[in-house]
Amino acid sequence: MKIIVARHCETAYNAGKRLQGLIDIPLNARGIAQAERLASDVRRYDIALICCSELQRAKQTAAIVAKVVRVPVWTTARLNECDFGKLDGVTLVEFGLRCGWKNLPIAAKALDADFTAFGGDRGRDLFDRQKLLLDEYKAFLPDKTIMVIGHARSLRTLLAPLGHPTDWLRHQGSHIVIEY
Repeated sequence: MKIIVARHCETAYNAGKRLQGLIDIPLNARGIAQAERLASDVRRYDIALICCSELQRAKQTAAIVAKVVRVPVWTTARLNECDFGKLDGVTLVEFGLRCGWKNLPIAAKALDADFTAFGGDRGRDLFDRQKLLLDEYKAFLPDKTIMVIGHARSLRTLLAPLGHPTDWLRHQGSHIVIEY
């Protein structure tokens, strides 16, 4: 199965270098323009469906892409961003100071991240819920191309252990094509 994996487009929190986690924030004007570019970039693929997180920023990105490629959008909580608990909404600097630099979004340590002390997720649980979703899609759509629109931390936690690059996730609205 071919998967086009994309990061949602920009929000005010992205622009302000704040962790969004499960805070449900819409795209800003720049994010809408990024989603339109993303749609133009992926229109050449024969996408069967788009699957995205339930969070507004991912749903808006998916809706803009779906309008161009003319496919249905499925939403699922399994693609939601990592829950940082009480750290949702803090800046990256505050994040490092409050929970330790070991929990910063570094691909090599993604599975080891643990935000349960703050009321959030563990990296391993985040990986498991997303991988199970991909396994289900592969079982039902093995010869199709799907698009997955998610979030930087959660996608990094999924892709790095599977051996896929994650440096492209630095930019909202970016994407990569993988074989799964």
